[in-house]
Order: sequence, then C-alpha cells, then structure tokens
Amino acid sequence: MQALQQRMVQHLEQLRRAQADGAIVIVSHAEPIRAALLYYSRTPMDNFPSIEIDPASVSTLAVDKSGIRISRINQQVPA
Repeated sequence: MQALQQRMVQHLEQLRRAQADGAIVIVSHAEPIRAALLYYSRTPMDNFPSIEIDPASVSTLAVDKSGIRISRINQQVPA
C-alpha cells in the first residue's frame, strides 16, 4: 500500500507543478484516493480504513503554489 501511496502523491505533485489555471479531474478507485488523502492529511497508512470513500463520491484537493490541501472528503453528488 505504501508504493501505491507514493505513486499517487508523485503523480499529484507532478500535476501541481504543471498546472496553469483551471481544474483537473482525476477518477480512480477508492484505494488510491484513500492513500492520497491519508498522505495529505498527514495520517499514517495504518489508519487506511479510517477514511470512507463511497462509490461515485467526490473528494477535492485544493492546489496552489505552496502545496496541496484537502478541501472535501467523500462528498455525495446527486445523480
């Protein structure tokens, strides 16, 4: 799981450095999303089950020059 988290964070940081203006949408399974959220919340990977990611939910990361921070986790979107 550590390798998954490392790949996710590496990719997100690469996108952050390359981003001009606008939004980037990344669609993935729950496990990679959970791994990234644990990293950016500075929560140990031992707490992997502590973050709930429902199917078709939206988790949002805010990106700026100083880094990446979590805005929302597991937001439900009406169909």
